Amino acid sequence: MALIPPDRARCQADVPTGHSFLSMGPGPKHVRCETSPHVIVEERRPGEDGHAGSMSLCLECLAVMSRQASGEIWQGVFIKEVI
Repeated sequence: MALIPPDRARCQADVPTGHSFLSMGPGPKHVRCETSPHVIVEERRPGEDGHAGSMSLCLECLAVMSRQASGEIWQGVFIKEVI
């Protein structure tokens, strides 16, 4: 599968909607974040497929990733100045 390049216009994180198997009716469990990105994160080492992935994130999604993923596997490059 081809890698999708980072999107400089919109954060590429999937955020939970709160919809679960207990919710009434069908609905998406995750939707793509609508916020403008501030950073591009990259894998430090290529994966099993030989490719190092990257994605754009807003500051809120970056904070979630920082809590959930080890800093040993990714690094960030800011693309916007934070005011």
